[in-house]
Amino acid sequence: VYKTISSMPSTSKFMELCEGVNDDILKSAGLRDVYAASDSKDAESKWQQAALLYYIFYQGEKGGTRFNIPSGDKLVRSFNNYRYTVYVPTDEAVEREIKNGLPTWDTIEEYLETNLIRPEKPAGEPLRPTDTEAEDYEEQVKKYEAELEAWKSTIEYKLYEADLAKDEAVKLKAQAMINTLVNFLKYHFQDESVFVDNVNESGDYMTACISNDNYLNINVKQSNGSMVLTDAGGQKVSVSAAQQNLIARDAHYNATTNPRLIESSSYVVVHQLDQALHFEPLSDGRWDGAWKSAKKAKAFLAKYGTQK
Repeated sequence: VYKTISSMPSTSKFMELCEGVNDDILKSAGLRDVYAASDSKDAESKWQQAALLYYIFYQGEKGGTRFNIPSGDKLVRSFNNYRYTVYVPTDEAVEREIKNGLPTWDTIEEYLETNLIRPEKPAGEPLRPTDTEAEDYEEQVKKYEAELEAWKSTIEYKLYEADLAKDEAVKLKAQAMINTLVNFLKYHFQDESVFVDNVNESGDYMTACISNDNYLNINVKQSNGSMVLTDAGGQKVSVSAAQQNLIARDAHYNATTNPRLIESSSYVVVHQLDQALHFEPLSDGRWDGAWKSAKKAKAFLAKYGTQK
């Protein structure tokens, strides 16, 4: 699938968005914070598993999951030994969405670098006593708690807390941007292989995009020699006559180098679109309304912030 899409005309913008994610951006947006604060021995492994869900294509190993395919190729992360359809918007179609506020990985990174304060904890934090066997341990704890309270009441610490709160709001908006982009991409990956053919059929199919922990559908209407999609945003989008019914196979091998057998595979049909699909109706025709405020970002994440 990766090579098929890459070889199609006018697909570089879509592929740039599919491949632009990296762990550093996810960490900067605070998506790793809950794992970093955990004392669990497998916290890092769980973080890698969570981070993987934001990737569209992958090659190699991450979070205990292997994607065995020779160098120069990648597998669709969400595919699972089944039949699928991929809709690929043209460069012009993707550019229209970006002009209408769809974030890119570059704009997300720029937003984080420009707005994150990353304050340093002020000096003077007392150390909690650790020798629980000491005769005066309880007195040490009381002294520590008094010193900690005094430290937290300093102007320096209050300013530090204020900067932390500002950073949390920035991270919240960045997470809304990230989930908007990832859900936009995932909505173009659909369960079941549906072809442009001489048939008259209509049906709803699940995409890889999730809302409220449920996979969002797309309606596909096939008629003689054409296919029209109705997305969750209410748009009707026709499959391009020039690039349709491209057959591909995503094969997971027993190894990345010198593979001898296919352990699992998915069969895929790829169609190109002159208009990108929307996983929700846009507010005033723009994507960026989802993070105009921290409150809106939080509401958006409550609905679309789960990745699978």
